[in-house]
Amino acid sequence: MPSILQIYSNNLSNTLVTSSIEFLVKQLYILHRKPFLLQMFGSIANSLESKDLSDPFKVHPRGLYQLVQSLERPANDILQVMELVKMKKPLSSLDFCYNGEGESINVQECISICGMVAAYDSGTTRANEMLTVLDALIPIFLKNVLKDRKAEMKDIREIIHQLSHTMKTIIHNSDKLAQMYTGPMRNEEMRSTSQHYQGKAPYSPVIEIDDDSHSKFIGDSIRGKPYPEEGEDSETKRENFRYPRNCLLNFSADFLSSCSAKLNEINKKSAQEKTIELVDIKCYIRLNEVASSMIKMAPYDQETLQSPGLHKYMKLVLPNTDWSGVSMKPVITSFLRRLDKMVAKIHKNQRIYVSIDWKAVSIILSGVYETVWNYPHVIVSLPNFKNLVTTCQNLVLGEDQDSTVSNYRRAILPSQDFCSVVFKLISLQVLALGEAWTLEQRLQSDSFSSSNVQIVQQERKNDILYSLNLILGLIQSKDANPAYKGKFKQAPINVKVGFLGLRVLITCYSDYLAGEWHRIARTIRNVYLYVH
Repeated sequence: MPSILQIYSNNLSNTLVTSSIEFLVKQLYILHRKPFLLQMFGSIANSLESKDLSDPFKVHPRGLYQLVQSLERPANDILQVMELVKMKKPLSSLDFCYNGEGESINVQECISICGMVAAYDSGTTRANEMLTVLDALIPIFLKNVLKDRKAEMKDIREIIHQLSHTMKTIIHNSDKLAQMYTGPMRNEEMRSTSQHYQGKAPYSPVIEIDDDSHSKFIGDSIRGKPYPEEGEDSETKRENFRYPRNCLLNFSADFLSSCSAKLNEINKKSAQEKTIELVDIKCYIRLNEVASSMIKMAPYDQETLQSPGLHKYMKLVLPNTDWSGVSMKPVITSFLRRLDKMVAKIHKNQRIYVSIDWKAVSIILSGVYETVWNYPHVIVSLPNFKNLVTTCQNLVLGEDQDSTVSNYRRAILPSQDFCSVVFKLISLQVLALGEAWTLEQRLQSDSFSSSNVQIVQQERKNDILYSLNLILGLIQSKDANPAYKGKFKQAPINVKVGFLGLRVLITCYSDYLAGEWHRIARTIRNVYLYVH
């Protein structure tokens, strides 16, 4: 079957090839029914590929979906294949238990079958194969159903309702995917993390034991012994850990985002009073646990950090989860704690720092920003969130807490995307905390312990004046002004940033600067006299 589907996927524009294979698959389904579908899905799971469409040895999800969709309608024997079959015609099921059933099956029923296998035991290889197939079928199925303008609103609503039952079953029983990674890394990576990595090839640092790791419960007598599966390639083990979790988060995020928007549209047009619950609280908690298991692995494995499923969860599911309930507070607290540990490992471990994908980290933090924006009073006061923002601020400033040199700054700073998200998080935190936390306190604090938080009855004008002091000091700093006399375009970046910040303050907050115009004018005049 993999070879047949590869031919089908590579020749979707050839009607003769596709029609012949569709007829063959339809006859095999008539003979063997659902067991045939499961065997076919399992055989091609490793061949599915949605990124590289030019690989002829892979099966594109669109080809699989088109083939499964062909099972809904009768197929024509264009090549007269049935003349070579020495059986009673037309063909019928070989198993008497399928007598009386129709010869057609739709895509939604195939999704339900895959979901049933995936939910039976989420830790098995066959369950992982079914998750791969679901990740290929569900996004395309949702796209076709929700954009079908000819379909009745009632029918679309019923399809979403039935699909929600399948999704609940899959997510409820994905307990094995919520477990943390406990396997070993490669032997050459079992070295001290204090050594800096200087190689040019991609590098995955060694996994360190933390408070949430199952490895901390290993006894001293066993700790020094090699893992029983240490001979297995660690890349394969990480792939087996990462891929099913990525698939689950990927199609779950597509389902929740697409169907919630469509249901809102249907309810407005048809004035439906009864709403459909796409997933329950237990599903949201389980998805969060699966995402947490990937985040724990993310600092040590770049592919896990770059997983599309994890990114979709952070952008589409986490911000739209209702975190205001009492039962959800421990969940978001634990998740922020895991994020805080991930960022702390990036900050402390130089080998992780130099190899990390900052764009992927910024996508994860942008999901945190959207979540805090939706539920500021629930999240902003949590200690783990405060620690997370503090560590991110230290990364932006290039501070290294473990360095013995005072005022040490890293030579390589994070990317612009990462810095932008961190600035947005800091700004949102200051706004959400209100008068209990000023901008000056935020930037000057080393930590967010309760002793540092003071209730100061000051207006937000203090934040503007503090920013003005920083900007003017940056502009007229003598050590920030090398010889660029007469050529302001060659001024150092900090002077340009200072003038840009001054322009923003004058444009947006001129009302707060009534008593500062003389000082601003004097500073600009001094700079003018200096450069000329």
